[in-house]
Order: sequence, then structure tokens, then C-alpha cells
Amino acid sequence: LTGAGQIIGIADTGIDMNLCFFKDNTHATPINSFNAQHRKVISYRHHGSWGNTIDEEGHGSHTTGSLVAHAQSGPDNQYNGMAPDAKLIFDDIYAHGDLSPPDDLEHDLFPVPYAHGARVRSESWGGDSIFYTTSAREADAFSRSHRGFLVVWAAGNDGDLGMFTSGAA
Repeated sequence: LTGAGQIIGIADTGIDMNLCFFKDNTHATPINSFNAQHRKVISYRHHGSWGNTIDEEGHGSHTTGSLVAHAQSGPDNQYNGMAPDAKLIFDDIYAHGDLSPPDDLEHDLFPVPYAHGARVRSESWGGDSIFYTTSAREADAFSRSHRGFLVVWAAGNDGDLGMFTSGAA
């Protein structure tokens, strides 16, 4: 129930790696690489046109923290995430003032984290379309071909929009 032995994948605006919930004083953050020894973030990926190594908006630190934050000691440990013992593979997709995921989630976002053990992805960037989108199809296709994989999207932030409250990714 604490996430021990689990790896979660998330793509968002970045993570503030100086926060006590993510910082590792022994191992550097593995930027565009993999290090299972890092206490929390075993891979922090960004690629050319999407992402960097900081969290300009705070949203990625928030969503990641809600799931896997783990303060090692002190009063901040009362703010740990839902699965504080899980590790994380993070994709920074923030660019030019907006979230900019890769064009092809099935082939450009999901495979590498999956290959490193991430079987659950939590995404908090969606759309406002009530139709079946290309991103939704790509997530479904990857899930269909990788039966142990689950991707979950936040329901949305537009509760006042009636049937448009929950949009497709």
C-alpha cells in the first residue's frame, strides 16, 4: 500500500528536485539516464523540443508529490504522497509556456519508462474534447499491447462545464 517495489511514470511541467520529498544527497538526479539507486527519481527525462530540468510552473512537483513524495525526516513527512515508497520515472514535457507532450505517446513517451519497470502512469494534463482523441487511442494501443500497463488521467478541472467537465487526453 505504500508503493514499495513499484515504479510510477509521470509526465508534467517538471520537478523541483531541491524539495525534501525528492532530493537525494547521495545520488545525482539521473537526467536523461537511469539510476535505480536514486532514492526517489530513477530517471528524469526531457528531449529537445519538450522539457528541461526545472519546474517553471510547480504543477509537476505538485502532481508528483501527491503520488510519491517522501520526506526522509522532520515535520514535512506528514505531507508525503499516497505511495511514498514508490520510485519515479519522470518526463518533463513543459516547453514554451505550455505542456507539450510528444506527438506519439505510444512510441515516444510510454516505451522507455515501461522498459525500466513503470507499469502505472499518472498524467494530469488532459484536453477538453469529448471525442476519442489521437492521444487516447495511443494510450489504449500501448495498454492493449502491454497488458500489465495502466495509464490514468486526471478527470479535469472544469467542473462548471457540464458534459465537458471531463475531457479526453
